[in-house]
Amino acid sequence: MRSALLLRRLALLALAVSGCQPSGPPRSETVALADLLAGAELLAATAKIDFGTAAARPHLVRGWSWDESGEEPFVWSVGPESAIRFHVSRPHALELRFRCFAFHFEGAPAQSVDLALNGHALGRVEVGQGPAEHAVPVPAAALRAGANELSLSYGRTTAPERVAASADRRALGVAFHWLRFVGLDGAAFPEAAGDGLRVPAGSEVGFYLPAPDGLHLELRAVEREGTGSPVLEVAWQAEGEPPRTLAAFAAPRPRAEIPIPPGNPFGRLALRATGTGALRIDGSLAGDTAGAPLPVADHAEPRPPREGKRLNVLLYLVDTLRADALGCYGQPLPATRRLDAFAADAVLFESALAQSSWTLPSTATVLTGLRPAGHGLHTLDQGLTPDALTLAEVLREQGYQTAAFSSNLLLGRESGLDQGFEHYAVGTDPADVLTPRVLDWLAARDPDRPFLLYVHTIDPHWPYLPPADLVARLRPEPIDPALLSIDLRDDLRTGRITVDDELLGALETLYLAEASFADHWFGVLLDELRRLGIYDETVIVFFSDHGEELHERGGFGHGLHLHAEALRIPLIIRWPGAQRPRREPAPVEHLDVLPTVLDLIGLAHGPLPGRSLRAALAGSGAPRERPLVAELLKVDVADRAVQWRGFKLIEAFSVERGARRQLFRPEDVGELEDMARARPLFAGYLGALGRAALAGSPPAVLVAPAERDESVLEELRALGYAR
Repeated sequence: MRSALLLRRLALLALAVSGCQPSGPPRSETVALADLLAGAELLAATAKIDFGTAAARPHLVRGWSWDESGEEPFVWSVGPESAIRFHVSRPHALELRFRCFAFHFEGAPAQSVDLALNGHALGRVEVGQGPAEHAVPVPAAALRAGANELSLSYGRTTAPERVAASADRRALGVAFHWLRFVGLDGAAFPEAAGDGLRVPAGSEVGFYLPAPDGLHLELRAVEREGTGSPVLEVAWQAEGEPPRTLAAFAAPRPRAEIPIPPGNPFGRLALRATGTGALRIDGSLAGDTAGAPLPVADHAEPRPPREGKRLNVLLYLVDTLRADALGCYGQPLPATRRLDAFAADAVLFESALAQSSWTLPSTATVLTGLRPAGHGLHTLDQGLTPDALTLAEVLREQGYQTAAFSSNLLLGRESGLDQGFEHYAVGTDPADVLTPRVLDWLAARDPDRPFLLYVHTIDPHWPYLPPADLVARLRPEPIDPALLSIDLRDDLRTGRITVDDELLGALETLYLAEASFADHWFGVLLDELRRLGIYDETVIVFFSDHGEELHERGGFGHGLHLHAEALRIPLIIRWPGAQRPRREPAPVEHLDVLPTVLDLIGLAHGPLPGRSLRAALAGSGAPRERPLVAELLKVDVADRAVQWRGFKLIEAFSVERGARRQLFRPEDVGELEDMARARPLFAGYLGALGRAALAGSPPAVLVAPAERDESVLEELRALGYAR
């Protein structure tokens, strides 16, 4: 696996883009400010932060645990340093007050907190065992207009389990109840108002933009709303430079045209209201963006039906299969000969992205055509409601026979993913048991009606228990039998077993052998389609739901993060009679599967966030460029990854680690060198593209509580899904 990764990395290094420059043909646009709001950063002056509430969470950027309750709600700091972000429209001297208490145990040393604001030291306070209030003066020189970051560094942190206080492993420092900025008035957030914006005094709209020469802000009118004396400040910040004010004037102002300073490809445009009252702003951005898109919501259009034969459809998913496990994706070992041969007769998408890093949300996206935030299926105790429309329901209404066979119990009927399938079988059988049942269904079907067949095998999923002959074909050295223990991954995760090169190499071989096992049985199904004479009458989509971490970040498994090893998947499509077999480099995602299938068989569909890949399959054009967005949403985790032209932003939040942002360049295939601190405005631009993409397909209430049997939960625990 590592050798394949190295080969892939060397190939991409030769072709990589060295900087974050917009590229492409000129792209002259005029976009209303209200349309840019979906990707904008909305800020408002915050006079108070009440820890333990939902309203506080956007301010807690790193080093914070989950919300807790007692006589007063509170949140523990976790680790040696935590940070709070807040907004100020105009810097002036304040007083910072907060109520907190230290984690205490017998013999605990004194606790201290060093405070710094935007790098300016504010002082140190001593924090005791019981809740108490503290006050620290904040000079105007430490503040800046816009976003400010308050850093808190702790004299000590201790995990309760280390001092026998509890089994809690968090490195606790200080618990905070509330924080107040005395002398700062709170403000409402900006919002859309008709075709324009409403910006209350004390708030700000930040637009992250591509800014080659020629882009300018057109203000058609700036009006005062009601009483008050609001002032509009227009500021620009280029990467690596301090913000500078471009214009400032009191309302009303009938018209103004403000050029964006040239010389930097990306930056942040701020519209800030100061004074009192609120502003109503009617305007737009206009000019040439040099091929880089402005962050606006991408609202999909419905697609009309096409004429053509109603082909069969086979969706074949191999669970937990990384792209680099396949020879056709760069794996040097001969693990997937059948898939490699199939890829030579199909279109292989070289850069395919999973919509999430675990099964439920990814599979729901494939079967509904909706983003994870759109269908809402994120946890084991949820299931799709009948309001969700699946591919199986659409095709069944068109006379298709529909059947699904799955070896992953996550897809049990409790998930709601059975909607539309006449035959639905979910169990735990490996591919050698599941495939004969699929062949029996094919033999018994009505040959005069088309079919949709969904097959979901799970063999590369943990535990890695492949047949011995497949292991021997890939590795002549014997494998330690202890590695075939179902409990091994827990030992690896908890550190009870040290991972060295020999152990990792053995685990990679076992994983590849599982992929080889899945490859063989996929080939058996293709052979049966040929024997029945329907291979050339069937659209075949081969893919995975997500990848698998093999210690790239010190862990094993999936559903842990949104890095490349968890999201990069194979996607190979064969469209009989119409395609030109080839490799397609354009980035694609799970979202594109459903609209592609409907388009290939000639069916209409309503607005969907995905794109049809029909033109790419026919060799008549690449898919329309757009940012790709993946999501990992759980009870205590909210992660998002945005990929655009090879660059990738990961915005991660967990209640234990707080918020984190990472930026990776195209040549950093392993996603090892974080560039977010060096290129914060470009990272902000990718974040804006992601917010705008999600705004184009707003979330719907398509899930309801679902209860799984204890026997099913026990099986899922063995797979690492339930605790």
